[in-house]
Amino acid sequence: MKALENAILLCAAFPIFSLISVSCTNSSSVEYNFLQCLSNHSHSSNPISEALFTPKNNDLFIRAVPKPVNRTIEVSFVSLFLGNSDRLLKLMNQSFPQLGLEKKDCIEMSWIQSVLFWADYRNGTTPPDVLLNRVPSSGKVFLKRKSDYVKEPISKTDLEALWKVMIEIGEVMMLWNPYGGKMNFMETPATSAVLPLGFFLLLHVSMAASDPNPTQDTFLQCLSKFSQDSSPPISAVTVVVMPVNKKVHQTVKAKFVALFLGNAERLHALMDESLPQLGLKDEDYTEMSWIESVLYWSNYAIGTPADVLLERQEKSKKFLKKKSDYVQEPMSKAGLEGLWNKMMELKKPVLTFNPYGGKMSEISELETPFPHRAGNVYKIQYSVNWKEEGVEAADRNIDLIRRLYEFMTPYVSKSPRCSYLNYRDVDLGTNGKGNASYSEARVWGRKYFNGNFDRLVQVKTAVDPGNFFTYEQSIPSLTAWEASASWAASDSEVAPTTDDGLFLRLLLQPVSSKVKKGEKTIRASVLAEFLGNADQLVKLLGEEFPELGLKKENCTEMSWIESVLWWANFDIGTSPKALLDRMPNDANFLKRKSDYVQTPISKDGLEWLWKKMIELGKTGLVFNPYGGEMSRIAPSETPFPHRAGNLYKIQYSVNWEDAGEDLEKNYTTQSKRLFSYMTPFVSKNPRSAFLNYRDLDIGATSTGAPTYEEGKVYGVKYFNDNFDRLVKVKTAVDPENFFYNEQSIPILPRKESESIGICSTTSNSISESFYFLRLVIQAANGTGTNGGKTIQVMFNFVAFETVEKLLPWMQENFPELNLDQSTFTEMSWIESALYVANLPINESQVLLQRTQQSRVFFKNKSDFVTEPISEVALEGLWKAMLELDSLQLMLTPYGGRMSEIYDWEIPFPHRKGNLFEIQYVDNWVDDKETEEHIRGVRSVYEYMTPYVSKSPRAAYLNYRDLDLGRNKDANTSYAEASAWGLKYFKNNFRRLVQIKTSVDPDNFFRDEQSIPVLQSAKK
Repeated sequence: MKALENAILLCAAFPIFSLISVSCTNSSSVEYNFLQCLSNHSHSSNPISEALFTPKNNDLFIRAVPKPVNRTIEVSFVSLFLGNSDRLLKLMNQSFPQLGLEKKDCIEMSWIQSVLFWADYRNGTTPPDVLLNRVPSSGKVFLKRKSDYVKEPISKTDLEALWKVMIEIGEVMMLWNPYGGKMNFMETPATSAVLPLGFFLLLHVSMAASDPNPTQDTFLQCLSKFSQDSSPPISAVTVVVMPVNKKVHQTVKAKFVALFLGNAERLHALMDESLPQLGLKDEDYTEMSWIESVLYWSNYAIGTPADVLLERQEKSKKFLKKKSDYVQEPMSKAGLEGLWNKMMELKKPVLTFNPYGGKMSEISELETPFPHRAGNVYKIQYSVNWKEEGVEAADRNIDLIRRLYEFMTPYVSKSPRCSYLNYRDVDLGTNGKGNASYSEARVWGRKYFNGNFDRLVQVKTAVDPGNFFTYEQSIPSLTAWEASASWAASDSEVAPTTDDGLFLRLLLQPVSSKVKKGEKTIRASVLAEFLGNADQLVKLLGEEFPELGLKKENCTEMSWIESVLWWANFDIGTSPKALLDRMPNDANFLKRKSDYVQTPISKDGLEWLWKKMIELGKTGLVFNPYGGEMSRIAPSETPFPHRAGNLYKIQYSVNWEDAGEDLEKNYTTQSKRLFSYMTPFVSKNPRSAFLNYRDLDIGATSTGAPTYEEGKVYGVKYFNDNFDRLVKVKTAVDPENFFYNEQSIPILPRKESESIGICSTTSNSISESFYFLRLVIQAANGTGTNGGKTIQVMFNFVAFETVEKLLPWMQENFPELNLDQSTFTEMSWIESALYVANLPINESQVLLQRTQQSRVFFKNKSDFVTEPISEVALEGLWKAMLELDSLQLMLTPYGGRMSEIYDWEIPFPHRKGNLFEIQYVDNWVDDKETEEHIRGVRSVYEYMTPYVSKSPRAAYLNYRDLDLGRNKDANTSYAEASAWGLKYFKNNFRRLVQIKTSVDPDNFFRDEQSIPVLQSAKK
């Protein structure tokens, strides 16, 4: 680590607790003051007291009584300055009441739902140069100030000015939709000429699926055109599809309705150019003013007076059920035909298609809560209406729409299956009594808001932590429990990828709740160290980890040595000499365990973890994130191997003060149970551990120095692949194993098994200078006990280096071989080719001979090894080889350049992930011994099954092994040839079959195990 002079390090020693205190005041004095405030600010001629309803007013709960928002009285407006202690006000829900969702349901104000603000102008006049209006449920605000238009996004200054205007003018309706306070404005002209040319235009076209013209092709083309093009500039389009049930036949009718910012003549020309297949005529168009178009879209007849919009009482006596979907891939004609048939079968449900595209796709889904932007072809609304009262009628009609919704599953968005918020669909889930947890609300929240749901939850938690504003599908506020999970999830996402100068540590501890006595919750605390100043850190975490709400006063700037003392739990100001004290001052007892997490744990998984922690009682967790420089250092560069691939390390920690065997057993058991619970979420094969938290539970020697087998149990968990290298170092520098403890690195006695270890480690450290490296293992005469036989290991290798350069490298990496200069022979490349082929190196002409000179019989098989083979397994292998006598094993380590080439780049696929390849080979002269020798090779091959590659058990093509299968008369099918093809070529086999089929469809070039051709091509 680079030395730092006068470096300022910042220790953000802020335990920021995610323990959220939730309280709600419901006193009569608050209610009285609020009602008195309303009365005092209303006009005496029209007192607002007559329009007030409180929970004590029984009329509020009688269904027969008109709801407060519908009561027809003289309107009395009051300026609402949200000045009560909670700065909160509940308003009646006036949009999209359905499925029994009463208009008295409460909705959020000023952050998620559209909210109306009413204000009155005290002087009784409205400034003539200001117009505010809205299209019902459109989410758009229209603002006109003389000839200047306010465009999106509005500045903070404009927002404040607009707020002032709202307070000054009377009878103004205002819609505020996006989170973050930003408003969406749309240009519109003055009321006398709402659009640049003064007209909205409505296009109304109908066609039936059974009509010869237009056809389903026309339907598809129209949807595609409307969803992809912003030209023609059509402001809104709906395509309503409904079943038509007649006595003679059934069909499906599609009605196109469009709103255009222009006149009929211009639209007619554009439509003829873009969609001539519709065959539109002049009478298909209707020109009208903007206010008339509002009436039209609200299903009022053309010519209806605009005053009808002031009526608050719902006149329709129909019941209805709605659902929604988003389509991201155009439906095929076959899919549409199935849909039409389903609609005719169900008879009642109606579909409304809203094509997306144009401006909708240009706005990022992150800019507003509404996320359904680019990538959606169109939105579908499912609706069904009925007049009959009663549960039976409701169930029957709701079942119809649910069946149609289920039918559409293959054609709509997935993961999640998205929905449109304005068509509230309680089938997706509800809050119940308004106390849904984050995980429960996420079920419908992600369908409505996609990735914005989590951001909305954070906003809701900040402005309404008590969840005062709630309804059946409102955004929930995070509890302390859920906030801890949110912090943990964000921490694991941010910490590994953040600034290299920042280290974040997350502490999680079960504590007593400050909200409910007797209950437990989880406290999350973040500790950080940053190489910089407080201002830089606040800015950085404000962008990457806004949930923390970090402020400058949470930070303490200090020197590097002071930060070392702080992390060692010394008080700020302690002299650095305290670090020289070798005796610990803490008299507490403790138990530590550790894990590594490589895949993010979901919020649901974290919440279950909190439950387990509270159940156990005292064990805490510390999350130490990995990333930055840690991930850029190769695992093999230092003994510490836990680098890239790890998100964070977990420390399980429990402390206690009093001595006692029972106490110790209780707390250590807690830690072990939590460790066991975490098994599915942490690293595997091995389950890694951090050496500094010595954990004797994962293995230890009970007497004396550990053996290799004992040491490997815990060694691979602490050091992964570096364990065998450390064993080599330990054996070289401490061959007597003088330094040892319960979990020290062991040494190995010299034996044949070490050769395999050399081969395994070679695959990780092999030099690209090596052209060829092989270990030949066979039975040989010796001083052993098995009939005078022992196991002999020979090393053969060819390297593109001189002896002078190669010898030091070999001595450093393979000291076990005791090599010197006499071991090596320098030769030309052609001589090395002869050497590898077991031919005399001075007879190069022999390479031109095509006839096999050897008269011996032989059998070859092959395997690939992906995990080191244990000593116990190798001892069994040696015994089998001694019994067979003539069998040879040839081990070829992989690594170096072999591992850098991807397995799909060339047909040969056996690359990274293989430690070495094994060739089993036996030779014999007497033909009568053939069956015996082949049986011997097969028996060793069978013995090695647990220790070699699987699914498939790979093989090397050059050692052709007919035991794997063979072609039959050049007609072998793909499935039959896969028996050996996948073993030789893995996933490349499929590609090779395609190539073979293309260049040799008649299978002219073939052998017993050649690549087959696809049978369909031969036909």
